[in-house]
Amino acid sequence: MVTAVLPVPLLTRWGLSPDADLVFRTLTMFGPQTASMLERDLGISRHRVERALSDLDDAGAAKPTVQNGPDERRWRARSREDTMRMLYRWRHRRPVPETLLNEPYRPLRGLELGDGLRHWPSREAARERLAELVAVARHTAVSMNPEATFDPASLRAAAPMDRELQSRGVQLRVVGVTRGDPDLLLPYGGLPKEVFETYRQADTVPMKLVIVDRRVALFPVEPGDLDRGYLEVSQEPVVESLAASYDQHWAAAHDLSETLMPAFDLSPREEAVVALLTLGHTDAGVARELRISERSVSNILRSMMDRLGVDNRFQLGVALGTLQIAPVPPGMPAVRRVAREERVAREERVAREERVAVEERVALEEHVAVEERVAREERVAVEERVAREERVAPEERVAREERVAPEERVAVEENEKGNGESK
Repeated sequence: MVTAVLPVPLLTRWGLSPDADLVFRTLTMFGPQTASMLERDLGISRHRVERALSDLDDAGAAKPTVQNGPDERRWRARSREDTMRMLYRWRHRRPVPETLLNEPYRPLRGLELGDGLRHWPSREAARERLAELVAVARHTAVSMNPEATFDPASLRAAAPMDRELQSRGVQLRVVGVTRGDPDLLLPYGGLPKEVFETYRQADTVPMKLVIVDRRVALFPVEPGDLDRGYLEVSQEPVVESLAASYDQHWAAAHDLSETLMPAFDLSPREEAVVALLTLGHTDAGVARELRISERSVSNILRSMMDRLGVDNRFQLGVALGTLQIAPVPPGMPAVRRVAREERVAREERVAREERVAVEERVALEEHVAVEERVAREERVAVEERVAREERVAPEERVAREERVAPEERVAVEENEKGNGESK
């Protein structure tokens, strides 16, 4: 099921830099930000950020909000429709070449110019006539577009006609010079699949041309100024010649699948990593859930960043959100609040671990001190006992000798007396 979220226009196709496109997408998805916030989150230099913001301001795609100081100025992106209108004006603000301005021109006022030839004096009149032809088309409706960009009014008029042709089974084909954008007509009621099935890209095309059922052709009176009106031709030889020329350009043009960026497909493991990170898991949490190492998680993310050509995880998130591979976070304030809460929790955890480590170290030191005191006391006690024993031993020996000496003397005398009597 396709969500109703409008696609973010690709600004590089309007002549803006990749940095400007990246900054615009970030502002669109995450809301107003300062240059410092963009510098930190996107991981690009302050000079590149300020140059991108200047380009966006010049093109009218973004503008600064009211500020209290140079460091507090926040930039916000315009809405998609306003952005496309401003980009069209910016892209076409260059003056018309003087050769076109000096060319003579006589309005034909919608007159019939002859058999099978009619002039529609304005672009709006030509659109109304094209809508009439589309309403009765039965087989084919083909067009050739030399424009690099389209104004919102043209897109708004083209989307319902293309949808009507598709619904009636009329074959629709378009050759243009821009890279086909499948979501270009989506905000105006078009179907994204139509571009993939009906669009081809050429390096150049000779003119703007619409042919309906190979019997009526419309093309501008003056290629350099579409507001001067269109010519409608229904003369069969002329229409057949124009149709043959169109067929040649269609055959030489590139299929959309050859010119679009290759599809960015995720492996099941990459999908699991992106899903868990989107839910707020850390690398450690992802590794624990998937039973892989944190190094494997980092390698998976690095591989995706390399394939998308981005430099950091924030840019990876923007790219995945733009490609609608991963859901876009619900706004920068919520993201920053969660990040702040995670940072506070991390700091509290570190402080708690440091406090526990200090307490454990103090307890260990106290335990060691107690053991050392006990050992010292035991050693002193042993030394005192040994010293006491050494001091007491001579005294006891003398006393023992003094006590034993009379007894031994009496025994000797008795022994000697007994020996004398026996003699």
